[in-house]
Amino acid sequence: MLQVEKTLKEIEQILNTHEEWEMEWFDYKLYLIDKDNDFEVSIIVDVLDSDETVLHKIKVERIGIGAENILTDIIHELYDSNINWMNKYIRGTKAFNSRKIKSISSWDSKGNKDKVDVLVQDLIERHKTTNKMKSDVSLYKSIVSDMYKVLNEIRGVE
Repeated sequence: MLQVEKTLKEIEQILNTHEEWEMEWFDYKLYLIDKDNDFEVSIIVDVLDSDETVLHKIKVERIGIGAENILTDIIHELYDSNINWMNKYIRGTKAFNSRKIKSISSWDSKGNKDKVDVLVQDLIERHKTTNKMKSDVSLYKSIVSDMYKVLNEIRGVE
């Protein structure tokens, strides 16, 4: 277990090393939450902004031992739990909007303004949600990019 904690500290140190020219960056805190099993442990990754405010908390269940395994498990967790389904939702927005606009046109020609108003509200909500998800995906991809930088540094890849 000490080896995992040591590895987490090494990863955290590399993640939190920033160049002076970098305009924006995140700080990270990695810590164990399950110390019962020497072979599979769970960790929490806190993603902090410059004010030490937690932007996102990533829980990774049953990670492997070793820096490469930990980093790849974090990356997979981000894609599986966040990025993939959000991208699917974002890609579906165009078809959603097309269906709603077609319905708006149909109900408007029938003179049903109440139904048109409901459909417009649906479009507005979808637009807001899509923009929020685009922002979230951008955040998650920045985190993944940081994880890959550390992974490449550990592997000795430039």
